[in-house]
Amino acid sequence: MDDSSGFNDWPWLTPERARVYAVVAVLAFLGTLAGLLAALNGGYDQSGLPFGMDFASFWAASRLIWAGQGAGVYVRALHQVAQLPIVPAREYEAFFYPPPYLLLCAPLAALPFFGALAGFMGVTGAAYAAALRCAARAPFAVLAALAFPPVLQNLIAGQNAMLTAAILGAGLTLMDRRPRLAGAILGLMVIKPHLALAVPFALVLSGRWRVLVCAGLSAAALMAVSTAAFGWEAWRGFAVAANTGRQTLEAGLVPFSRFQSAFAIARGFGLGVGPAYWVQALSIAGAFAALVRARRGLVSAAVERSIIVLAGLLITPFVLDYDHVILAFTLVWLLTAWSERGFPAWGKPMLLGQYLLPMAVLFNAPGHVGWLGVVGFLAWLLHGIGWRHE
Repeated sequence: MDDSSGFNDWPWLTPERARVYAVVAVLAFLGTLAGLLAALNGGYDQSGLPFGMDFASFWAASRLIWAGQGAGVYVRALHQVAQLPIVPAREYEAFFYPPPYLLLCAPLAALPFFGALAGFMGVTGAAYAAALRCAARAPFAVLAALAFPPVLQNLIAGQNAMLTAAILGAGLTLMDRRPRLAGAILGLMVIKPHLALAVPFALVLSGRWRVLVCAGLSAAALMAVSTAAFGWEAWRGFAVAANTGRQTLEAGLVPFSRFQSAFAIARGFGLGVGPAYWVQALSIAGAFAALVRARRGLVSAAVERSIIVLAGLLITPFVLDYDHVILAFTLVWLLTAWSERGFPAWGKPMLLGQYLLPMAVLFNAPGHVGWLGVVGFLAWLLHGIGWRHE
């Protein structure tokens, strides 16, 4: 497939130059991170909050597990007390995750907070890098993805987006080559299921039954183990926490500008909760329509995987800026496929733009910028549905 826009002839977008840009991106990433860390005082910012603030929720959960009160993570009073060694009493980081996530949290309290944070980011970062290497043949693409701006947002927040991106990215990469293994990996998304809502629908549409069954078995196994470890009380607590999470989203207790969903954008523009949910319903309908269109269009594997990821980000109203780490896989899949078979018209600048766009969010641009980027990218892929022959 030829790039009719002529971008294959642009010397600054050649694979050779891309390697240089990847190194520059990594150096800029490391320099920015070093600058942020240097500005801290003993790991705390000027307002007295620790670097990686969200991680306090996971670390406190581990402390409760070690105290034999795993289900207590869903009791605010207990969970907040467990955070006090690291978080000021005026602040609180809630825990909205299902019990299987507690299995991941369990070992964290073996280290002091900042040591545990570094270990968590190191392990999840290694998983992210390994999944990227599985998805990309070009090492420079992996290098650039490690410096993807949402990765920095994830580090600043102390979140788990590199892990969820690794799970989704690896599972979708392997779903045709090794369906059973892919399903077992995708089932791990039970730790954060709202980010994988597009996956079961896409698997049913494509008739990938082995992947679907293995994903279900994997998820069921994690649920069973967590139930045995923490009891049914943990699930009852999670049901309450999920409702609290919904109320947190609706009331804007976390600023709407941090969310990357149609619902949050509508609320940010002043719409009431009911109308905002109708806007979100339109986003969901559009996402499912994109999945159906992709399947009927017989798109390439790279485009299909990318559409699944993009649709998943449009379905859930509870998606934050750091969750966009998963977008790195869409760029890697498409870059790998198009480097071998030819770029579509405007393919190179589109991928570059999608790589750079999250920088705007990183520097406090309105939250809807990232959401519009997802919508625009999905629309562009669907517009070029004839690329099925790439």
